[in-house]
Amino acid sequence: MSKRWMLAVCAALAVGAVQADVNRPAAPSIKAVQIDMGPGCRIRLVVPAAARVSGSPERGGSGSVTVENPLGLVTKRYVAPFWLPFICHDADSKVVTDGWGKRLSNGEWVASVPEADEVLFKGATRAHQVHAVNASGWAVAVDDVIGEERYRSRKLYYCVIHTVKAVCGHSEMGLLAEIRRNPRHDLTTYALKILRSIEFIEDAVPAAPSASQPVMR
Repeated sequence: MSKRWMLAVCAALAVGAVQADVNRPAAPSIKAVQIDMGPGCRIRLVVPAAARVSGSPERGGSGSVTVENPLGLVTKRYVAPFWLPFICHDADSKVVTDGWGKRLSNGEWVASVPEADEVLFKGATRAHQVHAVNASGWAVAVDDVIGEERYRSRKLYYCVIHTVKAVCGHSEMGLLAEIRRNPRHDLTTYALKILRSIEFIEDAVPAAPSASQPVMR
């Protein structure tokens, strides 16, 4: 191969690489937000830029992340918003320790199904480890095993635990029929990315009274 031909090939490859980089889809815009669900359950997390968040410390504490049409689907049909709710729990509550996730002695979480239902749910659950910024926990995807086939869905149950508190919830990940047609319609990875970005914010320590302030007794 002549030197001139080699230079031409290298130039063509370089142009192709630049063009491929130009055509690469832009990364989705994201933002960091905070959700206040009361003492012990104040969290910071990374969500899509279009997301709406809410939080309230009332009745134990709750919050949520909502994204309209998260996959950007172009369709005339109604597309249900993606909704990721949270409820604040004590870390030793049954919701955390006896839910869809069970912790093994090595610290790994697995799907937990009542013995009587093991046959029914065989192949219908998948456990995911959630290693967040300063917390950890479980997320278990559960496929509907009863009901009319076209309405069966995949749900994600999750708990993210930090010391004595945990935020838990469950959310729809998509219709099984749609997921089979196009795996992109499964929002499990989308939800896990948000859950793994969670950072619990330490509660502020009350300021000590100054010498000029009387101490309440």
